[in-house]
Amino acid sequence: MSPRYLPRKLILFSAILAVIFASGCGAPSEVKVKIDGNRTVGLRLGQDLKIELEGNPTTGYLWQVAGFSNENILEKVGKYEYVRKSDLIGAGGVQTFSFKSLKKGTTVISFEYTRAWETNKAAEKQYNVKVVVH
Repeated sequence: MSPRYLPRKLILFSAILAVIFASGCGAPSEVKVKIDGNRTVGLRLGQDLKIELEGNPTTGYLWQVAGFSNENILEKVGKYEYVRKSDLIGAGGVQTFSFKSLKKGTTVISFEYTRAWETNKAAEKQYNVKVVVH
């Protein structure tokens, strides 16, 4: 191999490595956030979001997604997951909601802590999570 081609190959190899590292191959594929009030969360396009909310379904209350300010940015994935904190009767736990980022932009997810049968009563708690996908 001629020595004059070596610098070109080295430059090409360096450029390929730069693209690989700049593409975020080291970034996590999901962001997990515990929410206990209104909050702002940042995501990269392609990352998924898991939002954890503490609750106690033995009281009849459950967290629900009340809506999005912009449904084109995120999409809710599946049903929520619930994990109890202990095996004690009446113990609370954590509800986890999963979302997939669809495109860059900003949306607000509204969560309400309600009892399904109390339709004419305001939510016991309400949190808004502003999500910025960049």
